[in-house]
Amino acid sequence: MHQADDPGIGRLQVDGGRRPASPRGHPRTWPPRKAGPEATGTRLLRFRKDRRAVSVVLITLLLLAGPLFVRPEGPVAVAWVFLNGLAVFICCIINHNHVHVRMGQTQCANRIIALLLTVAKGHTSTTVIIPHNRIHHRYGGDDRDWMPNSFAGHGWGIARILRYIVRSSVNTRRLRNLPGAATLGRRGARSQFTERVTLWTVIAITLAIDPVRSALFIYLPWLFGMAALVAVNLLQHDGCDPTSGHDHSRNFVGRLSNWLFFNNGYHTAHHLRPAMHWSLLPEFHRQIQGRMIRPELNQLSLWRFLVREYVFGSGPPTVVEGDAPKP
Repeated sequence: MHQADDPGIGRLQVDGGRRPASPRGHPRTWPPRKAGPEATGTRLLRFRKDRRAVSVVLITLLLLAGPLFVRPEGPVAVAWVFLNGLAVFICCIINHNHVHVRMGQTQCANRIIALLLTVAKGHTSTTVIIPHNRIHHRYGGDDRDWMPNSFAGHGWGIARILRYIVRSSVNTRRLRNLPGAATLGRRGARSQFTERVTLWTVIAITLAIDPVRSALFIYLPWLFGMAALVAVNLLQHDGCDPTSGHDHSRNFVGRLSNWLFFNNGYHTAHHLRPAMHWSLLPEFHRQIQGRMIRPELNQLSLWRFLVREYVFGSGPPTVVEGDAPKP
């Protein structure tokens, strides 16, 4: 597979830079190249599967800009705000996939995609590389992670999620600015600077057009998307064992949610193969789930789990049996 080629990642892998072992019975080149997502042969995208991702980003940009000109009111406006929040969250997931496996064929294409993602989700595309690719994939939610599971504390599940979002966000910002903190390198810093200039230019333009509608239909969904991404990180690791080689993550294997969220539910597979294209994760998950993942860490429905363990639950999840189909 292609290694992620973003600035600042280099040959990043989990487990402190060591390449994780292949699943039993498979060589280190698993999956075979012929199983990879089909190349487009175009000058823009490497994989056909990413056409949908780019389409979602472009649609999100239209949804964000639309209310500045169409001016929806009443229930339509409320529905539009919720739709924008969902679209921004999906763009955050697309960006997560992009910083692991770049979508573009060329450096220029990847810069354009990064700028589009920056505007679609309201923060720079490269901002996740250090806390996520370099830190989270190395420590997997233990206390050395910038967003450790322990930040959620105990008590009512919704309160734990909100506490986790706030503490993780504050801690990430604090550690990012410490002397000697990891940096993106010269090329990554240039990319981030360009993304910041682009983002602040868009903010200035939208404020000039209509500050109230911009806050409601653009800035609020941006905040929701970022918060939801942090919250999902908790759901994927809360109550898991960060010291385990395989049982450090929870998986949500429902077809609809994984189609909508670009296979983000196959989280164990992603941690074991962070440079694997998102379209290959379901097959890899099927290969490893019977031998490497505790059954209770495979949940069929993200929404059912959220309601059961956080709306009506307290403390880290104590699910003793997963509801996903057994291998």
